[in-house]
Amino acid sequence: MNGRRGAPAPRGRSARPGRRPRPSLRTASGRDLLLDGTHRAVAAYGTGAPVTLFVFALRGPAGPETLPDLVHHL
Repeated sequence: MNGRRGAPAPRGRSARPGRRPRPSLRTASGRDLLLDGTHRAVAAYGTGAPVTLFVFALRGPAGPETLPDLVHHL
């Protein structure tokens, strides 16, 4: 099924788009910032169907020195 009841999943795509592990960074404020698969997670959420994400939160130094492209999210 894809997000609509009774509709088959498109060929070559996962029937459960939210069932893939998603890595995240646990920020100093305690928020999780998805590091990969963000567009798929948002698309799955946008279907209105129930979505379960398996998020693996990484903890470590997070600053402009280690994550220059993500500094505005930290």
